[in-house]
Amino acid sequence: MRKYTTDQVRVSLITDAFTEIENYLQSIDFEVFNGKSILRYACIKQLEVIGNLCEEITDETKFNFPKVEWKQLSELNRLFAHESLVVSNIILWEIITKNLIHTKKQFNIILAEIRV
Repeated sequence: MRKYTTDQVRVSLITDAFTEIENYLQSIDFEVFNGKSILRYACIKQLEVIGNLCEEITDETKFNFPKVEWKQLSELNRLFAHESLVVSNIILWEIITKNLIHTKKQFNIILAEIRV
């Protein structure tokens, strides 16, 4: 993945990835998600993007926003790039549906503060 030069760009791309996942899953329940591999792989790809970009966030930004689970987010890439075959669809669904909205809100706050 190309290295982006500023945290503002990185955070913006992270929020875009969250939005993509939301768009993929609009009006989708687990049964549909479980039955459509294209949806699962599209979500996994966006989670890998989020993980890669979180690894590139500077220590200063991480320090300024300690409520974000930076380490866990950074590990998304490794989890799905190397272990995607052992991550069940239920776990993937739980990661997305239980954590996505809260985490996206955190990144929207970061983006607003970085832009100031």
